[in-house]
Order: sequence, then C-alpha cells, then structure tokens
Amino acid sequence: MRVPRRVLLSLCLCLGTPGALAQEVPVRLRAASGERARQAAQVGLRLRENEEAARIEEAAREDVARLLSRGMENPGPETAQDVPPLPDRDRRRLEQELVTLDARVSARAAQRARWLLAAGLEVDPVLRRLPGEPPEPWLADVTLDADALLARVHDASRRELVRAYVREHAGLQARLATLEALVTVQGEALARARGGLVEGLAPLEDVLALQRANLSLKLEVLALRVRREQGVRELAALLECTPESVVVAGTR
Repeated sequence: MRVPRRVLLSLCLCLGTPGALAQEVPVRLRAASGERARQAAQVGLRLRENEEAARIEEAAREDVARLLSRGMENPGPETAQDVPPLPDRDRRRLEQELVTLDARVSARAAQRARWLLAAGLEVDPVLRRLPGEPPEPWLADVTLDADALLARVHDASRRELVRAYVREHAGLQARLATLEALVTVQGEALARARGGLVEGLAPLEDVLALQRANLSLKLEVLALRVRREQGVRELAALLECTPESVVVAGTR
C-alpha cells in the first residue's frame, strides 16, 4: 500500500530530520537522568529531616522519662532523703507528656516508612549510619560568594535569580546563628529548671513549658537547615551543576 505524500510529509514534520532526532534523544535522556537525580536528592533530604526531627523528639522523651523515674533509681536511705518522690499529680502529668511524645516519635517512623515505600526503597540509600551516630555536616553550611557563582551565568534573568538565592542563603545563615545561640541559652535554662524541680523549688509545669519551647526551637532550627540545603540544590539546578560544585565555587 502506498502512503500518500502529504502523510509522509506530516510525519517528517512531527519527527524532524533523522540527524535532529539522533541529537535530541541523548538530550532527553540526560534531562530525565538529571530529574531522577534531583528527585532522589529531594527524597534523601526529606528523610534526613525526618530522622533528625525524630532524634530531637526522642531526646525530649528521654528527658521526661528520667523525670518520671526520679527517686526510683538506686533506691536507698540517701536517695529517699535527697530526692523526694514525685507528687501523684506530677507523675500523672509526666505520664501524659510521655504518651504525647511517644505518639510524635511513632508518627515520624510511620511517615518515614511511607516515604521509603513511595520511593520504592526498602532501606534508606542516603542515611547509611548506625543508630545513635550523629548526622553528617550539612552541605550548605557555608557562606556563598555571589561573584563566583555569577561568573557562571551570562543570562540577565538567571543572574538575578542567582543573586536572590545567595541573598536568601545569607538570611538563613544569619537566622540560624541567632537561633542556635538561643538553643544553648534555653537548654541551660531547662537544665536549671529540672534541677529546681528535683529540689522542690520549681513547679513541673514550668519545666514542661521550657521543654516544649526548647523542642519547638530545635525543630525550627532543623527546618531552616533543610530550607538552606534545598536552596543550594535549587541553585545547582539553575546553574546546571551539582550542589557540591555550588558550595566549592561559591564558598568564600
């Protein structure tokens, strides 16, 4: 059967010339590969945020558990004298707080399992660390040099985007420095309050209020670190390079 010329012409216009098609295929494959790499990096970043948030909440849970067990460890005459037992109302309040924190930790684990399942992963390919090990340093914890990064870009609109990312990064760095210092101060206040509770000089609700504020502040710091990391990854996509290249080229 002969195919009408107009049909052949239409097919050629849709497909392009053989040479153009041969050049386009590798371009599409590279774009698809790059997109898969960015998606994998995004999953890894979400998993890291989940893991570190769980560490923070587990530490808060352990603090409450220690308060709840006060006076029950190493029992003896000197313990009974130095560490008075908790009033029943305080014990019940701590048990409630423990249940709340248990639920938060369990929710993090369930969320993590859902993300791994959605990504088709049985194990985490990014966070290959033993339980209890500290997380790796954040990639984006540097000061970026706008001039070094702008030297890679010639398009005016993209240069303005680079400047915007560098400004945002600098703002996040400044905000993080402030909050990280506040975490230290607030942690010391919480330690003093816990000591006051043991001595019967501070009410339990004051201690729990400080603990909740400390937990919230640490999670806010984590969220800012994640946003800073994400910004570097977005900047890398804009510059068509790796995030590591952005950090090396832009560090001053």
